[in-house]
Amino acid sequence: AGTAGGGPQEQALGRTTATAPPVPEPAPPMDEQAKISANMAAVANARAVLPEPLEYEVVRDDPPVYVRTEPSANAAAVGKLELGQLVLGFSGGGWLRLRSGSGGWNLEAPLVGSWVFIGVRLAHRRSKLS
Repeated sequence: AGTAGGGPQEQALGRTTATAPPVPEPAPPMDEQAKISANMAAVANARAVLPEPLEYEVVRDDPPVYVRTEPSANAAAVGKLELGQLVLGFSGGGWLRLRSGSGGWNLEAPLVGSWVFIGVRLAHRRSKLS
């Protein structure tokens, strides 16, 4: 009978204990300004490839859907959207940059170019991807 733990008999049979590779260090968390810059870049990319802004509808308003100066929950609020309101914009990084448009899509001036977090409170409605 052999001994537990990889004694001479197990070594003679060619059994070896595998060593797991080291776990890589997690990437350091992005600071707030880096997140804002990344979200802005994502929206710029979307705007470059999409023929027109996307349409979203506010489907939940609890908590309120605040419109912010930057794509950050810490940015100043400049307004809020109402349940059922339809908005246009380009999305990236979970945020929508609001646009004004023709056909009743005009927003109040402080909201145009501002940001709203999409989350579960906004739902994509339509887009023409031709």
